Amino acid sequence: QHSQSRANENAEQRDARLDANSQRMSQLRANETAEQRDARLEADRQQHSQSRANENAEQRDARLDANSQRMSQLRANETAEQRDARLEADRRQHSQSRANENAEQRDARLDANSQRMSQLRANETAEQRDARLEADR
Repeated sequence: QHSQSRANENAEQRDARLDANSQRMSQLRANETAEQRDARLEADRQQHSQSRANENAEQRDARLDANSQRMSQLRANETAEQRDARLEADRRQHSQSRANENAEQRDARLDANSQRMSQLRANETAEQRDARLEADR
């Protein structure tokens, strides 16, 4: 019955339902305590983790492809000001994450990067290598 009522609603009804849900959730979140928020976020993390653990390679690829298409569309539609703000926020977040890592985390990150780059270079063709070296000059 639930899915049938969703199938019968028009775009205006759908937008009104989603807007009402969004307002209701905003109100609930505004009224929750720090402990309730932490519990909700932890439950969300566990559910997300379990969902990812249960997906197969085909489902994972489909999810990542859909995300990539969605992000491409969002970025294609953003204004110069929105792009600048997003890039600045990315820079701040990147800088903050680097500032918060300890020496062990830093070494692990640099080692993983080194291994990843070695693998990429081992798999590149002669033409790709020449193009990369030319771009580095």
